[in-house]
Amino acid sequence: MEPGRRRCGTPTPDHRQVQRSEHHRYRGSSGPLPKSHRQSHPPPVSASSTPAPTDDDSAELIKQPETRPISQEQLVAEVKGIYAGLVMVETKCIEVDNAQSSQNNPAHKINNEQWQALIALHRTLLHEHHDFFLASQHPSASPALRRVAVNYAMPARMWRHGIHSFLELLRHRLPASLDHMLTFIYLAYSIIALLYEIVPAFEDTWIECLGDLSRYRMAMEGDDIRDREVWTTVSRRWYSKASDKTPTTGRLYHRLAISCSPQRPATAVLLRKIPLRRDAVCLYSREHHDSF
Repeated sequence: MEPGRRRCGTPTPDHRQVQRSEHHRYRGSSGPLPKSHRQSHPPPVSASSTPAPTDDDSAELIKQPETRPISQEQLVAEVKGIYAGLVMVETKCIEVDNAQSSQNNPAHKINNEQWQALIALHRTLLHEHHDFFLASQHPSASPALRRVAVNYAMPARMWRHGIHSFLELLRHRLPASLDHMLTFIYLAYSIIALLYEIVPAFEDTWIECLGDLSRYRMAMEGDDIRDREVWTTVSRRWYSKASDKTPTTGRLYHRLAISCSPQRPATAVLLRKIPLRRDAVCLYSREHHDSF
């Protein structure tokens, strides 16, 4: 390579010196850098440079979305639609429960998938009842619409076809159905407890149902005395509450007497079979009132 020539793209020492001098000159000046010397991205913004919210911004509240009240026509149509679906599921539950009860032979076994399908079917029926009670007992419902649940005996139908028949089917299949029976008891208990809170028009029925479910759960604890005592206490409380609200209903004292003697299963079985006199049951309940 000839003297005085340089490779392309390699700046001479004089050229680099000129670049540094120009950079220092522009950096020391108060004005902005030329466009070619500016950064390609903006400098980071510190938190202190963000404007603080004013009192008006912090005090501003989000308005509640506007809602329109439901009309009677819409409510009636909703109840009719729910009831139509409920009847379909109820019919299926009755058909399945009757078919399985007629095949109560221990040799006819139900596998886990079949149990899960039966639980799902009855859960659907309980959810349909839940929706029906919410719609028919809506605060905007007319007195006639509120009476539909009574006229069609909906609380009794819910207990009979949605809970009790299936519980009896599970009970007759013990001990193979133990886990499935526990699952269904907890499911039914949670739904009835929810109805007890949000549908007070049938409070007496919900209390008795909760007592019966607690008694089923109590009877399943054969070895775990601690759990049995817990559910015995729960059952007693519901039956005591029910008998306080309707003191003339004799069956409540009968069930209360059963739950008062968990350590004597033979006595409990005898009480289930013998129709006790009302005064005798009341006396038995008063004698055991201190153990509540």
